[in-house]
Amino acid sequence: MARRISVSDISIRHADKYDGKLPFRAKIELAKLLDKLGVSAIEVGPVSEGRSDYLLVKSLATALGGSALVVPVDLFDAGITEKTWEALKDARHPRLQVCAPVSTVQMEYFCHKKPAAVLENIAARVAACSALCKEVEFAATDFTRCENEFLVQSVKAAVDNGATMVTIADAAGDLLPDEFFKAVKAVRDILPEGVKLGVVCSNGLFLADACAIAAVRAGADEIKVTADGSYAASLEYFPQILHARTELCEADSEICHTGLQRAVEQFRSICEESRKKGRVCSGALDTESGEDKEPAESVPETYRLESFLINSGNIITSTCHLRMKKGEEMLESVCVGNGPVDASFHAVEKLLGRSYELDDFKIRSVTEGREAMGETEVLLRYDGKIYSGRGVSTDIVGSSILAYINAANKIAFEEEQA
Repeated sequence: MARRISVSDISIRHADKYDGKLPFRAKIELAKLLDKLGVSAIEVGPVSEGRSDYLLVKSLATALGGSALVVPVDLFDAGITEKTWEALKDARHPRLQVCAPVSTVQMEYFCHKKPAAVLENIAARVAACSALCKEVEFAATDFTRCENEFLVQSVKAAVDNGATMVTIADAAGDLLPDEFFKAVKAVRDILPEGVKLGVVCSNGLFLADACAIAAVRAGADEIKVTADGSYAASLEYFPQILHARTELCEADSEICHTGLQRAVEQFRSICEESRKKGRVCSGALDTESGEDKEPAESVPETYRLESFLINSGNIITSTCHLRMKKGEEMLESVCVGNGPVDASFHAVEKLLGRSYELDDFKIRSVTEGREAMGETEVLLRYDGKIYSGRGVSTDIVGSSILAYINAANKIAFEEEQA
């Protein structure tokens, strides 16, 4: 029976570093797209002192279904661990990640620390994370240039203190697939049974996908990928290669292959369009100036869309059967309206128990072709303020519902804070 290989996407985490900062809302939509595709884990950036990082993790914690949400903690800042867990704890599949350099050059250049100090912090931080979260990942960066003795020591320090997964990341990117196989196999051999092995393959020689397949054959359990494949294995190609050679690799992933190419194209389109716009989604707006008053670009999802069914035509009255969740409570309503969007908004308001004045409603295409993605923006007026909401979907009614709920969540969040 073929092993199931986890595919962890690191695109969102690395987008700000490599490609230019993505808007908050775009990260939410991208994560939902990956979750629907069947990606095993989605990695985001660390929770810093800023409010938006905290809210991003907290929002994703309630938005994701099957995918694990992976958030790194600072190796040397003990105080940030609790804050990170506070944002992450409501996720269905939370994972805390402790990253540490294991090569001498990275320890001295990036951390200005001696090996003994790094080992001490690995043990302390992994122990602190395992006291909070069942899934704790230790990631050893630049493992191909480290001394074998120190790599063994760092892995042992992590595992002994509760790490359930060890990830090795190749920063040099100068190994051929057969060399990479041997390097990964050596690490697999020192891991206790039950501890998973993750791998990040550099694409410096444009061999990341080949090295990822070699890693799977060497015993890796999780491969880190990116949507564009520019600096790691490719989300588009690696799962397809693995699926085509399942018999040889004795492994496969749970990625939805029929929707893979389309999802990757949508991912890239959202990224490109978001950067072109050069703006973030707004929260509460000043009714006179129209400028943002909330520092956060989005808020946790008090309400979450589960499903909708529309009946509409030129000879029948439009109806919407809507289901959405408030926390773990399932809400359901059926409403009619003057068209599918109007019926949908009435259904949302019925579940909210209140109605809002619709100040503005806009729909535009963000990709091209028959399967183009549409973005809807709504402005709701409530208590003297205007709240904006955005939704993206290939279904314009779906994007409209998402936009309305997004705005309603901002109202609910502000009321909760008050």
